[in-house]
Order: sequence, then structure tokens, then C-alpha cells
Amino acid sequence: MNSAMLTYRLNGTTPDAAPDFALINAGGIRATIDEGPVTRGEVLTAFPFGNALVDVTTSGERLWAAFEGIIAGVNVENGKAVTSFLQISRGLRIEYGPAATNNTTNVLVSVTIGGKPLDKAAQYKFVTLDFVAGGGDNFFSTPFENLVLLDTLDEVVVRHVAATSPVDIALDGRLNAVSRCKVGRAARMAKARRAMSA
Repeated sequence: MNSAMLTYRLNGTTPDAAPDFALINAGGIRATIDEGPVTRGEVLTAFPFGNALVDVTTSGERLWAAFEGIIAGVNVENGKAVTSFLQISRGLRIEYGPAATNNTTNVLVSVTIGGKPLDKAAQYKFVTLDFVAGGGDNFFSTPFENLVLLDTLDEVVVRHVAATSPVDIALDGRLNAVSRCKVGRAARMAKARRAMSA
């Protein structure tokens, strides 16, 4: 569905307004779609909420904080539980792994957007659902404002399936769990960067 969302916006915007990626809350997906011909009914069963797509622009710093909270399960800005995981499109890669202190909490290791490390000072455009942009599942502690509602997710997915069948469902490592060793190395590098900038 994220590929459908991203393709929909890439085809519907100018290059300077195009999103870098798409993301949704996994809790918005309520059923699997079986192999074979996909019906509108199956799409509506999988995505029953009628959520509309919206374009959002935000800072790399805010994205990092959101991803950090989603991976850990606790929003780093408001300290409240994040109640879903995320699903992401091409153009975005996230690595995460177990916290150094225990095996029950995950930590964000790296984020790349468009093949480059996330820049906390940069602005990024993405397409998501009105529910997520409005603060749903506590991905973002402050809802985005002045959202323009686009087509609903089910409409976008139905058109995407019709245009791209057969649909390629191969996993490509966008969300990648990494070893504790890599988590520790990433933490040491982040600490060194903070010390250099101080």
C-alpha cells in the first residue's frame, strides 16, 4: 500500500512538490489479501477506515524523533505509548535493534531517505494518512495542521493494483532489524558526533 501511495503522489505532483516517501500505521491494516485476483471487497476489508491520504512536510529532526518513538514504542516528545508500528515505502530505510541494556526495547540505529542519511536540519515531504498526520497512534505528538485531504487509501490501492498487476510483494529490507553490535557502534558514532558539535 505504501508503494501505491507514493506512486499516486509522484504521478500527481510536480517534481519540486513530490514526496520523498510514504508511511502508514500498521494498525490501519486489518486483513491480508490472498494471492490471486484482488477485489475491491478485499481491499475494503484490509483498509476499512476510509482514511484519506495527505501530504506533509516536516524537519528531519521531527522525523528522527517520531521514528525513534515508533521503534521504542514510546513517543520521545510526550512520553506516551506509540500504539502501532509503521509500514514504509521505497525511498526510506530504517535500521533498528535491541537496546544495549535489555532485549525488550528496540532503538533506532539509522534512517536513510533517498539513499542519504537523514539530515536533522533538512525538510522532508512525505505522504501518509490523515489519521497518522492528525496524531493517530501517537506517531507524532503534535498533529499537523491545514491538511488537504486527497483520495482515500482504498481508492488508491484499487487503482494501483489495476495498473501494476501482477503486484510485486517481495521484501526489500526497508525496515531492517540489526545486531546489538551494530546498535552499539551506531551509539558510539552518535556520541562522537555530539561531542564534535558541542
